[in-house]
Amino acid sequence: MRPHMIALIVSLSVIGGIFLIFAIVLACPVIVDIQFKDSFVVKIKILGIPITVFPQKEKPQSEEQKVKKKKKKKPEEEKEKTGKFSKIKGILESKGLSGLLDFFKELAGVAAGTGKKLFSHLVIYQLLVDIAISNEDAAKTAIQYGQACAVVYPAMSMITTVAKCKQSHVCVIADFDDKKTKADFRLKAGMRPIFVLTAGISGLIRLIKVYRRHTADLPKTTSKGA
Repeated sequence: MRPHMIALIVSLSVIGGIFLIFAIVLACPVIVDIQFKDSFVVKIKILGIPITVFPQKEKPQSEEQKVKKKKKKKPEEEKEKTGKFSKIKGILESKGLSGLLDFFKELAGVAAGTGKKLFSHLVIYQLLVDIAISNEDAAKTAIQYGQACAVVYPAMSMITTVAKCKQSHVCVIADFDDKKTKADFRLKAGMRPIFVLTAGISGLIRLIKVYRRHTADLPKTTSKGA
């Protein structure tokens, strides 16, 4: 066999192997595990490898590094960090019932809106919501209970309707005997990356069509030398 033929076979084998690995990765579901108990914990599992997405562990810094980092910070950066902070990340960092309810609203909004097609490919393995509303004032407990029910039940109904749900349990109660609200939430779901890729391509195609439709009637610019 000629050397160039051997090189061609080796090259094709390498390319074929890369495509095979890529296809396996796209076909294997990515598992997302979101848990809430006082604060959020978000983990993902890719090809059986668990990764903690939130909260991220901060690397230990020496006193000298801390001083340098403090000096480098500018007022504009501080403003951007607080004012233009990512909404989802802000929700994840918040604690208590309000953060959890905001998260439910955002999740339901995505499921009902632009992410509806994507959510249809989502498989929910476990959806557990247990909230016991409690306050020192009975009247406030009743009001907060009504507010929580108005958010939780419609949001969970929307998510389970759009996605494929295998196990779900949603319960919100008013506990007049306790003095502190307790919330326990877990969402364990999976999706194959291929669906994310196709949804992204589909969205890009729609965007191009919208752009062409809105620019089709615009006058074409002519060069100065014409």
